[in-house]
Amino acid sequence: MIANTEGASSLTDWIAVSLTLLGGAAALVQYYWNSRREQARAAAEEMQNLISDPAVKTALAALDWNVCYIPFRDDTGTDRLVEFTEQDFHLAMRKPGTKRSSVQRYKLSEDRAANEKKIAGDDKDAGFSALDHHIRSIFNDFLARLERMEGLIRERVVSKAEFKRYFEYYLELLGGERDKERKALQRKRQVLIDYIRDYEFNGVIDLMKMYGMPI
Repeated sequence: MIANTEGASSLTDWIAVSLTLLGGAAALVQYYWNSRREQARAAAEEMQNLISDPAVKTALAALDWNVCYIPFRDDTGTDRLVEFTEQDFHLAMRKPGTKRSSVQRYKLSEDRAANEKKIAGDDKDAGFSALDHHIRSIFNDFLARLERMEGLIRERVVSKAEFKRYFEYYLELLGGERDKERKALQRKRQVLIDYIRDYEFNGVIDLMKMYGMPI
């Protein structure tokens, strides 16, 4: 009798193919979980970088508090903390060419740079002080950070819910959903929104839209 090897061969091939497919599926599952772990690690690093960034901390304090103290290196090269008020915020974040004396609730007696004659340019009333430039640089870094977070959320590296869990207070602050009775905050918020639009920080605008708070 001649043995029927065709059926045995087919069965062997089927088993080999099945094992190969199962091995591939297992590899895909492992890849999926490795990717998820890598994504979670990247998200955690990005969130940690955001909340520990000195520029972010300083910008949020300058926006939220009526008076705060911010780190500043003066013209002698000395690092110190300087008082930062609502007027300082408006002076720093105003549009170029806008007179210092025309900002909201301006008081010459509280304009330290003008009184100390530390403003560059021929038109002192339109110039920016070293502190003004420092604050603008801080907010530029802060807004660039938010734009990066918008991109990471859009690419699903950071989850929308996770970012909100860490940043909800400030999202609502910027979005006008919190502390509406605080007049100084609302004045600063509108100036910052104008700054965001003027300098086309569109990622920040898109980030706020994600959370239903268009600015």
